[in-house]
Amino acid sequence: MSSKSGQAEPPLNVLITVEDQFCDQIETVARNLKSAGMTVAEVFPLSRVIAGEVATENLGKVRAVEGIASVEEETTFRAV
Repeated sequence: MSSKSGQAEPPLNVLITVEDQFCDQIETVARNLKSAGMTVAEVFPLSRVIAGEVATENLGKVRAVEGIASVEEETTFRAV
């Protein structure tokens, strides 16, 4: 996707929470997120969280990965 200025939008920073029943498969979930287009920065097994970046156009694919409880996008503000 591109913004009005013609430049590509920067990737979104996201925190993924993994469902309880997938806790022992968090590395598999992280691999599946990578396949869906996410850049995985860190995996936190004890808290069931995966942190990384994803392009806006891949957000739907990331949300559809099996084992995902929630996707939290970092809120950023831009000057206009």
